[in-house]
Amino acid sequence: GGSVRINLSELTPAVPEAAGHSPVESDWLSDGPRVGARVLRRLKGHGYVHAVVRLYLPAGADDEPALWRIRHADGDEEDLEEYELLEALQRFAGRAGRARAAAEAAGGHARVAGQAETSSSGGPVRAAAAAGVAEDAEGETAEEAEAAAGSAC
Repeated sequence: GGSVRINLSELTPAVPEAAGHSPVESDWLSDGPRVGARVLRRLKGHGYVHAVVRLYLPAGADDEPALWRIRHADGDEEDLEEYELLEALQRFAGRAGRARAAAEAAGGHARVAGQAETSSSGGPVRAAAAAGVAEDAEGETAEEAEAAAGSAC
């Protein structure tokens, strides 16, 4: 016998968006405040995760807050409210600034040490070690230092 294929969407009426559910993709804007910005999120059980702001959803009716959709380096996505986004932006800027400062300071020390040696092969290694010491001096874990070093790129 013949078979009939029926789409469930034809049988069920469209349901208006329920409170607490994620807004539909078409409401999100690819052009808006902070879209394209790099952020650094701290996630329980995962440590520090780099991400990029992809989309913006303006504040809605009924006191719905504006949201920003970010994509993590591993491809996962999450939606952030403004306070969460600001925290992640500040964390990225702070870590990137400290990593650059540590690398510059270490680079200066490595050049001085390299000038006193017949071979400069230890220069980059010393620079990396000094950068690690500078990060450790701030009380950060190795994981945080690695995230900061990655954000300086």
